[in-house]
Amino acid sequence: MPHDPALTALLATHAAELQALLPPHLWPLAPFKTEQFGPLTKYTLGQLPDGRWAMLHHVTEPDASPPHCHPVAMDSHGIAGSYVERIFADGHSLDVLRPAGGQHHIPAERVHQLVALPQGDCWTLCFAGPVVREWRHHPELLVA
Repeated sequence: MPHDPALTALLATHAAELQALLPPHLWPLAPFKTEQFGPLTKYTLGQLPDGRWAMLHHVTEPDASPPHCHPVAMDSHGIAGSYVERIFADGHSLDVLRPAGGQHHIPAERVHQLVALPQGDCWTLCFAGPVVREWRHHPELLVA
């Protein structure tokens, strides 16, 4: 059992759901890398048979940084809480609620930002990879 209090609390209520989504070699959870990026804690769980990586993301506040796009495509599964993702495309933006229990694909080229956490903290399980480019931030899209 992980010693991280937040992860321990998540497992107390969502272990069965996580176990059903993860391949057997990644259960029980034993993150081998934990990284902090502002309000995001990323727990890297391990590599999947198809070469992608399984990660848990714990978000405690909306993005304060500029809109961004990732170096990888991701399949995201909402585990607990929810977030509002602002998607930027063709000079417009669209806010989309990403609830617990939902899943969606995030292409590497999607410019987005997490703008709200309607229920407080949010947890997602992401399957990401392969790396196709560098991170990109888009400060020109920030609304004053």
